[in-house]
Amino acid sequence: MARLINGNSVQGITAQTDADFCGGIAGGVTGILAIGRRMEAEVVNNTPRIYDGTLLTKEGRRVQIDYGSYDDFSIPAGTEGVTRYFLIGYKLTTESNGAQMCSTFVETSTASGTIEEHMLKDGYTDVYISLYRVTQTGTVNTISDCLRPQFASLALADEAEETTERNISWRGLNVKVSVYRGKLVLVSVVGNLTQAINIRNSAVTIATLSDIRPDREVSGWVILSSTYSARYRWLTNGTFQLSNGRNLTDGSMANIPTSLMVGFNFTFSL
Repeated sequence: MARLINGNSVQGITAQTDADFCGGIAGGVTGILAIGRRMEAEVVNNTPRIYDGTLLTKEGRRVQIDYGSYDDFSIPAGTEGVTRYFLIGYKLTTESNGAQMCSTFVETSTASGTIEEHMLKDGYTDVYISLYRVTQTGTVNTISDCLRPQFASLALADEAEETTERNISWRGLNVKVSVYRGKLVLVSVVGNLTQAINIRNSAVTIATLSDIRPDREVSGWVILSSTYSARYRWLTNGTFQLSNGRNLTDGSMANIPTSLMVGFNFTFSL
């Protein structure tokens, strides 16, 4: 039977009805609201840190770091010559008394994995929301986004809702570039190399995306495996490149070899 949720003569709004409302707004997608520093992250004194903002899960649960505050995540100490990966984010838990709580978590992971996000209302007592992936190269920690959207403010509601996508196949790799509302760019690269890449002193072009291009050059490092990494560059003419290859063990290898399994993704805002 239908009932009025927010009338002035009925029971007040519960946590579940509020979550259902927010989940409908989120559209079944977990993301960051346009509030504060939008939970941006960086490594401070080798410790991953997430700054203030509000996380809205796909079922409408809200996790907030108050304005001006932050959460630090303790990562186990590394070992020289060893590369490890960790996922950090927030864990929602239903206690035995029915109370629902939030806490930080750190979990070991693969280079490109995330923890499947379940829902409390489906009966799960533990729900993990993976926000960032930490790559530990020896004793140095670096951080990158897990694949997730940031919700635009209502001021942008009149803009197109569609996501522009382009899929490219290149040397055995599948490259997918998605641009959400012309603001948020999501890039995924997966596959097995069918041809070695020599990128020590030069860049190799994956594709030219003339209709998808940034207004400034975007670049960064990505981990290809426990041994190899590369630098990506997306130029203002739409060209996407890998360059400046390096060996994480001794720096002597110029080639990224054939048959290497590659799987990484990253996201940034224009």
